[in-house]
Amino acid sequence: MLGAIIGDIVGSTRESAPVRSTEFHLFEENSRFTDDTVMTIAVADALLSVPGDWLDTPEEHADGIRGKIVQSMQTWGRRYPDAGYGGWFMSWLCEEDPKPYNSYGNGSAMRVSPAGWLAESEEAALALARLSAEVTHNHPEGIRGAQAVALAVFLARNGAPKKEIKKALSERFGYDLSADPDDLRATCRFDSSCQVSVPQALACFFAAESYEEAVRLAVSLGGDADTQADIAGAVAEGYFGIPEYLKREGRRRLSRPMVKVLERFRRHAPRRYHGRKGTTPLTDNDRIEMLLPEVAQGQAGGQDVVLVLRSRMFEDGQFLVPCEENEKGEMVPRLLQDGSGDAMLPVFTSEDELGDGNGGSVMKAYMDNLYYACLRDESVKGMVINPWNKNGLSIEKKGIAAVVGEKS
Repeated sequence: MLGAIIGDIVGSTRESAPVRSTEFHLFEENSRFTDDTVMTIAVADALLSVPGDWLDTPEEHADGIRGKIVQSMQTWGRRYPDAGYGGWFMSWLCEEDPKPYNSYGNGSAMRVSPAGWLAESEEAALALARLSAEVTHNHPEGIRGAQAVALAVFLARNGAPKKEIKKALSERFGYDLSADPDDLRATCRFDSSCQVSVPQALACFFAAESYEEAVRLAVSLGGDADTQADIAGAVAEGYFGIPEYLKREGRRRLSRPMVKVLERFRRHAPRRYHGRKGTTPLTDNDRIEMLLPEVAQGQAGGQDVVLVLRSRMFEDGQFLVPCEENEKGEMVPRLLQDGSGDAMLPVFTSEDELGDGNGGSVMKAYMDNLYYACLRDESVKGMVINPWNKNGLSIEKKGIAAVVGEKS
């Protein structure tokens, strides 16, 4: 959900001063979180407070979940009364017994990303999205917009390809997602309705090749910049991950209570992480493990490898690395030789992949640290992922440089 929040912050200065280009400073001196962020935090806080089985079967606990969401939204909204709420929603925040007001505005879609991360199934994601929307936005378009974003987030963070995500959204919700952002930019005007702004924002995700590009494209439409960047960023986070420098810039513009919710969410959400549709839970590296056979069989290429490895890096992903003691008594990675006799750094996605082939010490290491260490080490040619597996993958330094976005 941090992807939605960063999109909101980036777009916050562009609603009153729209841009029609992707060339702009992401963060200005007055870039700030808006009501989009406050309500995203509120929905996350609410869903984190309910029992886990409620998230698995939300329809059976609908009243309880709605009650938690209403309570949390009012608490957070009253804490930040100047975040930029609309008139109807501001009145709703102040009511003792708030009722939905049949809105089809995109407020339901901008706050829904936590549902896509915490849901255990497509059905649960759709149900949680409906429950989070209908406490205010009970118009069919308001619910449709929220469900589309939640489903897109769910599919993206589970490794679904863009083609599958687009097909699912088009068939279920009837959205036309084929528009090119360049064409949209020429005609787009401010429109905060779900039926207009949500498919436009999703089209920016589908056209992008990185998280940052998705946010830039959404802002560049010149429409409801903060909310459309929020929606595009929410889905892009699940698909691409978020660069560390953007995470830092986003977090430092949040209040301490918000950061605390983000930390709780970050600790909780990965434990509910699934692999591709129809699979059982594996490890946090399941996307890598499922990609390797596709590479070996020629069904996936280098760009797929780069995207998945980069995504796990941005999620603070880790590898297991066999180690040995050097002459100085220090623990250092144990290297392998490839067929040409060159040294390679062996890394493993899980204990199952490591198996019994190590017979020594093992350390866990963050992927970004390993990538950079491998690039700097003149004694190694690259790294090999899961070398004991017949689908093990060797990546030379040029490929590693592509993962981290550097020249080799």
